[in-house]
Amino acid sequence: MGKIQAIVIDEGVTCQPYWRLVQRHNVAGLVGVDMHIAYLPQIYKWGHAA
Repeated sequence: MGKIQAIVIDEGVTCQPYWRLVQRHNVAGLVGVDMHIAYLPQIYKWGHAA
């Protein structure tokens, strides 16, 4: 992976991602409240456990 990263950096413009701290709160009885890869809240997937 390091060799690939070096080639990409040497050969062109790269956008280095800004990694922010990912924190989640947990509430008992909720389902579908998973972290989206782009930090988008997918409210339509949230629900109460049966």
